[in-house]
Amino acid sequence: MADRPPRPGFQFPGPPPKEALDYFRGRDLRPGFSFRDVWLEEHAHAFTVAKAMETQILDAIRKDLDKAIAEGKTLRQFQKELTPRLQTMGWWGKQRVADPRSGKTVVAQLGSPRRLRVIYESNLRAARAAGQWDRAQRTKTTHPYFLYELGPSKEHRDKHEAWAGTILPVDDPWWNDHFPPNGWGCKCRVRQISQREAERRGGATARPPRDLYRRTDPRTGRFQIVDRGVDPAWASNPGKHRGRILSEHFARTLEEADQKLAHAAVESAVRSPALNRYFGVVQDYRRRVLPHETKVTEVDIKHDAVKDWIGQQSVGVVDDRFHNFLGPPSGAKFKRTRVVRLSPENAVKQVINHSELRLRDYRRLPEVLRHGEIYRTKEANRVFIFRVIGGQVYRAIVKQTRNNELFLLSFHYAKQRDLSLIRQRTGTSPK
Repeated sequence: MADRPPRPGFQFPGPPPKEALDYFRGRDLRPGFSFRDVWLEEHAHAFTVAKAMETQILDAIRKDLDKAIAEGKTLRQFQKELTPRLQTMGWWGKQRVADPRSGKTVVAQLGSPRRLRVIYESNLRAARAAGQWDRAQRTKTTHPYFLYELGPSKEHRDKHEAWAGTILPVDDPWWNDHFPPNGWGCKCRVRQISQREAERRGGATARPPRDLYRRTDPRTGRFQIVDRGVDPAWASNPGKHRGRILSEHFARTLEEADQKLAHAAVESAVRSPALNRYFGVVQDYRRRVLPHETKVTEVDIKHDAVKDWIGQQSVGVVDDRFHNFLGPPSGAKFKRTRVVRLSPENAVKQVINHSELRLRDYRRLPEVLRHGEIYRTKEANRVFIFRVIGGQVYRAIVKQTRNNELFLLSFHYAKQRDLSLIRQRTGTSPK
């Protein structure tokens, strides 16, 4: 029997956007008894399916979802291919399952056609929304607004109907928790539009009034302030926090990994297109906000969307040799860290103060930080690091915060005489 055509809004038109696939593939497996066990922004890096407590089950579902997104498979195709696999693995129908949080055994619905439909639709829409947000951050100079539109549902929530036609800037905070989908089965969408189209429609609108209430989750005890009309589990923006959360997750992974693996991972990361993207956003911010600055001492990024979208870039991993030049950890509950990060603020300062640097220079940071010559500065929480690569002398300045986190303050070209002078003052011989 031929597959029925998919319902509107369930597939990507044409090839799936790369950003949507990147979002979906960038999430780790997170087994959980309830969808509430992985909450809101955590979904930016965690893939979970309620009651899928075994990694093997979760991995099978994710692989088939990945295939469905990449190849544009319909819901019926997704169900037809995954159902027998889950049945063979024993994850089907109603079964008695132990809740690890409460210790109680309950009768729970595992796999079923309806559950596969929910899994398919919610993940497809979240990936599409995250991909759309990603693209909007790159194109908001020419298309600075989002227009809220109703989807193809036969019936719509009253609140969603009231929001239809809302036109607000791409970075308006209203989209933090109203970027669709805004609930289970919600097919609402936004369309990015130009200044001209916004003016034809009467210009930007006022933010819809909020109807807030406080809600405590009965499972976790966490509370939320939620706008009525947005399901609590969907009261976030799938793409907005992704960069920040993924960068934090990557840094934690580097902290916990074997030293050699951590070095290899960060070197791979700075060679990847992710670094191009990071500095692309930084350069765009500089052009829009600080176009005439040629020298700055501090940068204050007031656009949370920028910080949330790109996060902090991990640029190197240091070893114990590095910490010998810094003071002791500040506080009993803190421990030393080894990942050096570049914040969005310092990245903007970099592209303004050191415009001579190119991406190829930043891709040398892991080597500079790992193998460079380290020297104390007058401030106990900062060090100079020098490294000569291909005849070019580089100097990095790294700061340790009160929480013992390491941040790159400056990175630039230096002269051979600068390195020779500091060697003479410290009595250090070249390595």
